[in-house]
Amino acid sequence: MGMPELTAIVAIRVSTQRDLLRIVREVRKGNVIVASLSAFRSLKIRRDIVRRILEAGKRLRFNILGVGSEFMIIAPERIKIEVGDSDPEPRS
Repeated sequence: MGMPELTAIVAIRVSTQRDLLRIVREVRKGNVIVASLSAFRSLKIRRDIVRRILEAGKRLRFNILGVGSEFMIIAPERIKIEVGDSDPEPRS
């Protein structure tokens, strides 16, 4: 049995087209991205960036989760992103 692949969590502050290309490159390498959209004050620009990431994610089969209005988590297909229930498990 081979060694498991190493997965890194990479934080990227998206501010240029080059950053979007870096996200795709990093996820294709198997890394998980925490992308900050805080460089863009304009909601119109932020929506356009989100749309581009979602389109690439759909085409390349990435898993994507928006976190608030300023962050996205982008992961390769093999990494499942789960959103937990806010209620704690009942105790016995």
